[in-house]
Amino acid sequence: MRIVTLFLLFFFLSGCGRMPGDAPAQPPAERPGDFLLQLNWATGIMPDPWMQYSYVITIGPGNEGRISYKTGDGEKSMVESFPVSPGDLDNLYLLLLDNGLLSNDWPGGDSVDGGSLVTLSVTAGGQKYSTPAFSDLADHLQASAARAEENAKILVPPDLWDQMNQIQLQHENENE
Repeated sequence: MRIVTLFLLFFFLSGCGRMPGDAPAQPPAERPGDFLLQLNWATGIMPDPWMQYSYVITIGPGNEGRISYKTGDGEKSMVESFPVSPGDLDNLYLLLLDNGLLSNDWPGGDSVDGGSLVTLSVTAGGQKYSTPAFSDLADHLQASAARAEENAKILVPPDLWDQMNQIQLQHENENE
């Protein structure tokens, strides 16, 4: 009986025993050690398939970022890591927190057809938060999401953007 009681106590204290309808945990006020951001970007439909490409920017956990790029047909790719300062991580986390992007409750807006497809996924304080496509968010959240996107992109060193763009340009020239 003691073992069952200890198991149940551990289960509920660990958070696994949350009951349906319980309010989700609030994100921490300061950047937690498990902070991880993943920004997914894709061109969307293009006139020619070789013009399509996508990249993923991953920031954290810890002081490292990574950019992963691939062409739409998967023929070319690039994966590169880069350092991220603790101050930049703190600023990015606070931007997400202050702009209401650490949520899983997304009021919809007028969906936009065409254009790039951008989503954001964040882990913080043991919780996972994911946005729908930015173009599907309410207008006020689209602006916040765009700020988060730009701040994540700024952390990627310019030479890695140049390398990615050069690979894509070469791929397009080979397939024209």
